[in-house]
Amino acid sequence: MRRPDGSVAYQEAAYGRLARRNDGQVGFVMADPTLEFGVDQTDPLGPWRIEAVAHDRVRGTQATAIYLLTVRK
Repeated sequence: MRRPDGSVAYQEAAYGRLARRNDGQVGFVMADPTLEFGVDQTDPLGPWRIEAVAHDRVRGTQATAIYLLTVRK
């Protein structure tokens, strides 16, 4: 989670994991992908960025997703 100035507000290195092989099937479902986010009056207004990176350690690849959440008064 990044603040509007780009600084990191929150980070979790191992939010979700798949600890077994996928048995040849394509894709997987991440368990409980819910993220609760709240702000208070001291948090800056503007676009906050939710950034997620999924790492495939077997193939050595990764996929990134970014979602913008605008906090307004």
